[in-house]
Amino acid sequence: MLYFMKTDYTNGSITFAQFILGSSPNPSHAEEMANSFCNTNPEIAQHFAQVSFLADNRLDLLNLKTKTYILQCSEDMIAPEEVGLYMNQVITNSTFIKLQATGHCPNLRAPIETIEVIEAYLDD
Repeated sequence: MLYFMKTDYTNGSITFAQFILGSSPNPSHAEEMANSFCNTNPEIAQHFAQVSFLADNRLDLLNLKTKTYILQCSEDMIAPEEVGLYMNQVITNSTFIKLQATGHCPNLRAPIETIEVIEAYLDD
């Protein structure tokens, strides 16, 4: 992904948008996300991607003490279920919630489900 961002930013953005959204994305969601990527300064986007995907923040998780809901989607190529389960193990006072949504953006793929879970968290 980092390679495509450097060599073919526009086509890489389209591919990455589909990758983030998961299987059978709504074409308008994929197009909207790809357009958003393409409207971002490529240097800033590349730096953000490097920081996001190459950082190791596992030790930071041990310091979290705030009540935390971990929302896990199916078919999430960015944060697979093993990541969510690991986070649930190491974050004190965390709750793992498996969503019906697929991909990495439940707010786009399943907005009602996402809102319901967030409201439950706020009511808790």
